[in-house]
Amino acid sequence: MSFEGTSSQETTFFIPIEGLKLDAGNYRLDVYSSGMTVGCECSLINDSLAFGYCFGENPLNLLVNSTVSTTANYSTFKPFNYIYVNIPRGFEADFSLYLKLSEVKKNEISIITCTLCLK
Repeated sequence: MSFEGTSSQETTFFIPIEGLKLDAGNYRLDVYSSGMTVGCECSLINDSLAFGYCFGENPLNLLVNSTVSTTANYSTFKPFNYIYVNIPRGFEADFSLYLKLSEVKKNEISIITCTLCLK
């Protein structure tokens, strides 16, 4: 995903994804951002932050040309319906995001293969 432009107000994107359902287990989300991302946030969510939940405890604060990560341990099935991206007011956005979700099992990490559908 690539974002470019200047936000005149705080801007939040909810990018729909289809078919991301996590079984009970331990997971890791890595988000790599290339370009200027200071102050921006990203996460997987099931609904809006006010009414739903995001992967891990909070959205990830993105860093310039870096990978940020968080982990989550779910005891029950969890669906995720959106990629959440927040850009603060007055921010000049010019960056790309790359998300990788992995399942962690007894010190082994396996990449979860899923299809992300933009609608």
